[in-house]
Amino acid sequence: MSKSFMEKLLKGTSVEWKTLGEVIISNTGGGTPSKAKSEYWNGEIPWASVGDLSIDGHFIKKPEITLLLKV
Repeated sequence: MSKSFMEKLLKGTSVEWKTLGEVIISNTGGGTPSKAKSEYWNGEIPWASVGDLSIDGHFIKKPEITLLLKV
């Protein structure tokens, strides 16, 4: 995606760019907590999935789903 396209797309918005390494605590596959257990969900930890990737796969929008931290 060209820089000029991104500038047009985001014109008038405030964006804070971060690398995945800056925002991902754990990068593992196949570990989705059970959605049947409500005690795992709606917490403070953003949960990103493939559906959160942009069409070209380069950007992650803010995940709408969050997890609770269970120790």
